[in-house]
Amino acid sequence: MPKMSPEEAQLVNHLTAQMTTRCVGRYLVDLPSRFVLNEVFETSFEINFKEVTITELRPMTRTQFDEELKVFRESMAGNMEGSGDTHLAFSQGEYRPRGADVGLIVDRTEDRHSAPLSRILDATVWKDGHLIRAWIKASNYRLHSTPRDEYTVPVSLEVLQSVLERLRGRSDLEIPTEPGVCFAGGFLRGPVNEDQHESLTIFHHLDGAPDVYLDTRHMSKLRESTTLLERGPQIESSLKESKGHTVRKGKSKAQIPGAEEWLRTAMHDFNKFPAQSFVMEANSKIGSQRTPYLTVDLSNGFFIPKHVEVKDQLEHSATLKPLPKATFNEAQVLALWDAIIPTLRPRPGAL
Repeated sequence: MPKMSPEEAQLVNHLTAQMTTRCVGRYLVDLPSRFVLNEVFETSFEINFKEVTITELRPMTRTQFDEELKVFRESMAGNMEGSGDTHLAFSQGEYRPRGADVGLIVDRTEDRHSAPLSRILDATVWKDGHLIRAWIKASNYRLHSTPRDEYTVPVSLEVLQSVLERLRGRSDLEIPTEPGVCFAGGFLRGPVNEDQHESLTIFHHLDGAPDVYLDTRHMSKLRESTTLLERGPQIESSLKESKGHTVRKGKSKAQIPGAEEWLRTAMHDFNKFPAQSFVMEANSKIGSQRTPYLTVDLSNGFFIPKHVEVKDQLEHSATLKPLPKATFNEAQVLALWDAIIPTLRPRPGAL
């Protein structure tokens, strides 16, 4: 196993001396206090086969929200270019969100040049001091009187409303005590049930470091045909190609039955130095609402996640410079991993 010098050990010991509990999905994990919630996240809830995607949830004053709502209303106004047919309007209806202080749900096409058959119900609401943006897909085939005559806007609207009613903002350090699921910046209350699935990705990164982050994924509808360790031949082949090696693999110390881990070091293609990717995987073959497929990755030597607008991605890639070195060495990452993973456990009362 890799060794640390006294100075390297002192740095990790200082980092892990102050740990704070975070809620991820329906689980808890203790992270160093210097780990902060990253701006990048993925959150969606599937209810009765309809998927609601949360795109933004952050603290905001009512005055700030009123300006956001004004901009949203203006962006939703007007018909599709070149069309005088009201059936082809970009926006075809507005609804008031339930359970929110103020806001708007707009029935619109996917963009101003899309056919009106595929709809988006787009919500911008303010609730308990938080801006919430969410959307759900719907269809309106009755506009063209097709044989299918499919009109799912009311059903999709009800699913979206049901999520907005149960949704609230949450600080990263708040640990709910009621049934429900934690996601980045928020909480959806309610016990597990057969009609609801959750797909969540939450990132925490080490404040001040460009390359150290934890990636938690919670997916209640995913089941793999193999476990992490059973995919060993593919992992070993990948490690060989990247001039890497296994630091450790086997049963994980996470408080989840059957959890496995595979800790790897490999050459980073862009940064040109060895980087670590340590992963824990649980419930691989039994993914369900009560036992969601769960992975936790600790990365060192990789750029922390960053949101880049599509129009800026080319410039961002062109101006990105390699890091001079990784923040930690292999032994330090291992020590950090062994301080975090044993604390991963189900949240009492979450189900």
